[in-house]
Amino acid sequence: MRPGKIRDKDVFQEYWNGRRWVKATSIDSSTKQKYQQQITWYRYADVLQAVVENKQIFVVEGEGVADALWDLGLPATTTIGGTGKYRAYGIAYRFSLSGAKLILCPDRDEPGVLHMEDIYKDFPDAQWLYAPPSEFYWSKLPKSNGLDIKDWINDGASVSDIITAIGEKLETVETFKPSSKTVTEENIMSNAERLRLDLLDLVQETDSVARAIKRSHICKHYKITKKELESLVKETEQKTQPRRLKVYSFDELLELESESLSWLIPELLPRGELIVLGGAPKSGKTLMAIDAAFAIATGEDDFLGFKCERGKVLVISNDETVRSTKAKLLRRGFRNGDGENLFVVSDWKVDQLYELELTMEDFQPDLVIIDSLKSISTNSRISENSAEFANIIYNLKTVLNRFNCAGILIHHTNKNKDAMGVAKLRGSSSIVAATWGTWIIDHIPKPSPNGGKSLVIDPADPGRLLTVFPRDIEGQLLKLEFNPENNSYARTDQELINEQDKLRDQILAVLRVNKNGLSGQEIIELMGMTKEEERLVYNELNRMESRRLISTVTSNRDNRVTLYTISSQEELVTEFQEDNQQSNEEPVKQEFQDTHQNTEQNLEDNQSSNDISLLQVEIDGDVSDLIGCDVEVRKLNGAVKAKGELTNYDQLNGSVIVKTTDGANYTAHVRETFVTR
Repeated sequence: MRPGKIRDKDVFQEYWNGRRWVKATSIDSSTKQKYQQQITWYRYADVLQAVVENKQIFVVEGEGVADALWDLGLPATTTIGGTGKYRAYGIAYRFSLSGAKLILCPDRDEPGVLHMEDIYKDFPDAQWLYAPPSEFYWSKLPKSNGLDIKDWINDGASVSDIITAIGEKLETVETFKPSSKTVTEENIMSNAERLRLDLLDLVQETDSVARAIKRSHICKHYKITKKELESLVKETEQKTQPRRLKVYSFDELLELESESLSWLIPELLPRGELIVLGGAPKSGKTLMAIDAAFAIATGEDDFLGFKCERGKVLVISNDETVRSTKAKLLRRGFRNGDGENLFVVSDWKVDQLYELELTMEDFQPDLVIIDSLKSISTNSRISENSAEFANIIYNLKTVLNRFNCAGILIHHTNKNKDAMGVAKLRGSSSIVAATWGTWIIDHIPKPSPNGGKSLVIDPADPGRLLTVFPRDIEGQLLKLEFNPENNSYARTDQELINEQDKLRDQILAVLRVNKNGLSGQEIIELMGMTKEEERLVYNELNRMESRRLISTVTSNRDNRVTLYTISSQEELVTEFQEDNQQSNEEPVKQEFQDTHQNTEQNLEDNQSSNDISLLQVEIDGDVSDLIGCDVEVRKLNGAVKAKGELTNYDQLNGSVIVKTTDGANYTAHVRETFVTR
C-alpha cells in the first residue's frame, strides 16, 4: 500500500512469483486471471470465525473501510477489484459465505449502490446499512466519490449508532428517510453486545422506578438470575466509573504498613505477579511450567529445591492439543483426584479476558500458566515488535492481580545469537518491562565433536541453565538437570547451595547475639568478610528477608540506617530503648565496637543453653518432627510470653502454633520458640 490521491490508501494487486511479490501489471493476463479466481473475501479467516460466533458481517467497499469497522469490533469484509468487479473474475463468493448474516453497506453514490445490489442477488436475505443515515446525503446520489461508512465513523459514529442504522433494503434510494426505530434483537450484532448496552443503560439510570423496571426486563429477556445481574452490574460500574489518583505525601507513605512479597514460589514468583518463561523451541519451557504446577497443585514435591505454597493451578494450553497436554501432566505425576486443584483451558485468546475472569472467579486459582504468548495473540493486529503489544501483558496482569494470582507466560526467544539476557526474548522489550520477572531456560552448549572453536547443542543432554531476572531481588543462575522419568527438573549446583546455607547460618549466629540489630556493614565486619565478599552478604540478607527469617527496622541512632534483626520490630524498638539509654549523638562505630567485644562470649552462652531453638532446628532439619513437644515462646530478655504444646508448623512463613495451657492457640515465629527439656 502507498498513499493515494483521493482516499487514505490505494490498494494494489500483487502476486508471489516464487521469489518475491510482483505487481499484477508485470504478469500476463491469463496467469493474472488464474490468480484472481483463487482470491476470496477480504480477511476471510477472521470473517469465518465471526460467522461461527453467529455475528453479523458488514460488506463494504474497500479494504480500509473494512479495517475501520474491525477497529470497532465489527466484523467486515470486501471483494477484490472494487466497485462493479463483484463478478468480473469468476470468483464463487456466494458459496464462501453461504448462510452468513450479511449487512450490505453501499457507498453513497450510484456505483456504490449498484455494486451492493449485485451482491444482494447472491444474498437476498442480507440487511442494509445506508451510511451516513441522513435524508440530505441520500436524497440525491452523486455519480462518484460519495461518502461511505468510514467517513461516518470518522465523524464520531459509535457502534450503537451503526447497529441502530441497520434495516431492510429501500425500494427507492432517492426517497430515503432515516430510521427512528430503536434497537431490536434482529438488528444487533449478538445477544452479548445487546446485553452490554443494556447494562450500560442500567448503571446510568438515576430514577429508582425506571431502574427496577430495567432490571426486571434484563433478567427476563436474557434469562439470567438476579444474582448474575448484580455481578454484571457491579463489574460494569467498576469499568465505567472514573478512577481517582491515589496521592500520598512522603510522610503518609512512610506511615503505610510495609508489606513484603508474598511468595508462591520462594525467590522466583510472588503472588499477584507475572513472569515470562522464555526459551528456544524444545528447550523444555512447557515441561518446566508443568513441573511448577505439580509442586503447587499437589504439594508432594518441591520446585527447583524451593518448597512452594500449595494451591490451585489453571493451565491455558494453546500451543498443543489437549491430548498432548494430558500426556505431559500424566508423565509428571498428576492422577485422578488432583482435579480439585488443576484445571485446563484450551483455545483461549487475549480478547476473551472477560471469559477468563469468569473462569477464575469460579476456580480461584493461585497460579495461571499460559502457553504461549504467540498462540493467545494470533488474532491481534498489533505486532509483538511494537511497544503497544505490552498492553496485552498489562491487561493480563490486571486480571491476575484482581485474584492475587501469580502467572507464568511462556514465550519464545529470538534467533539473534549475539543477544544477551532479557534481550534474547522475541519481540519488543516492552514485553519484558511489563512483567515482574523473566526466566530464560537454555541448553548448555558443548564443544563441537568436529573440533574447532564452535559450540553445539546436544538435544539429548539433560543439562539446562535457568537465568532468573526478577524486579525486586537479586537475579539467579541455576544449573539444572532434566529427569525424563517424570519430566521434572532438579538443581545440580549443590556447591552453590551449600555456600549460601553456610553464609545464612553465619549471619543468623551473629544476629542471635546482637539482639538490638546490626547494619549490613556491621554484620560484614563481625563475620570478617572482605570487601569483595560484601555483595554476597547483602544478597543473602535480601534472600533471608524475603523468606522472613530476618526483618529490617530503622536505627534509633540514625534514621537513614537500616538494621537487620531476628526479632520483631516492636520488640526491637522496646528493648533497644530500655537497654540502651545512651545519647543519640553516640557514634554508631562505638556501638559496633561494644557489640563486637561481647560477640564471642555471647555465642558461648547461647550454645551452653539446654533448650532447643526451633530456628536452629529449621535450619538443620524439619520442625514438624517436634510437633507434640512442650515449647516456650520467649521475649529477647528471656521472659516467657506463652507456653504449651507445639501443634502446627508453617514452613513457608516460619511460624508455629502453640496450644497454651488454657486451651488457646498462640501463633509465634520459630525464632522466638524453644523446646523445653
